[in-house]
Amino acid sequence: MRRIMIYCQMIEYHLEQEIMRYLQGLGGNILVCPGPSTAVRRSVCDVVRFSDDTIVEDADFTVNVLQKSMKVVQNPQAKVYTNAPETLGAWYKQRTRWWFGYLQVWKIHRRWSVGNTWMIYNYLSYIISVCSIIMILLIPYFMLQYNDVTDLALHGLVYLIIPVLLYILLTGWLFGHDKKLLLMLIPYVIIYSTFRVFVLSYVYICYLTGMGLKIKFGSRTINAK
Repeated sequence: MRRIMIYCQMIEYHLEQEIMRYLQGLGGNILVCPGPSTAVRRSVCDVVRFSDDTIVEDADFTVNVLQKSMKVVQNPQAKVYTNAPETLGAWYKQRTRWWFGYLQVWKIHRRWSVGNTWMIYNYLSYIISVCSIIMILLIPYFMLQYNDVTDLALHGLVYLIIPVLLYILLTGWLFGHDKKLLLMLIPYVIIYSTFRVFVLSYVYICYLTGMGLKIKFGSRTINAK
């Protein structure tokens, strides 16, 4: 389980931390500068300060920088090392903080966010996740509307396999340098991504309902709203 978690996060980091942020960086519009992989000019820190308004101070800081028309870019040649969660519990604590924190950033900077394509794209991922969960929960109901459930299940399995194979074909070339990651694309798409959708949906529902979340961050427990 530990190896699966690590490999899946390696795939996720490569797709989201390297490729997506590289695309954002082409326009000087990277939305999050993670703490372990960021260098900031001293002159920027004199203008923009870190704050405790959200539980993701690095994302809040980055958005504040962007609002002041400063460029945020990525150096694709830089090598950075960080410690990723190795257990499901540690991963859950980290991701609930990240994803709820990003919603806090959206809320605080909403006027600016609605005019930023990447911010809208990120926010849509929460909505799509909830819609996906609703569709998953409705599968038994739809299946009961047909007489031949077995035949329907087989067709459904085929329709599940096809998009998974297409995803692997479209992204597999990105991992040609590491065969282990190439093999892990199947559990990444089917298991890891599905679990991500459930957690992302839960975080979004807690945000929309105002229920909030208790976030453990180091030695602190934060009641995030």
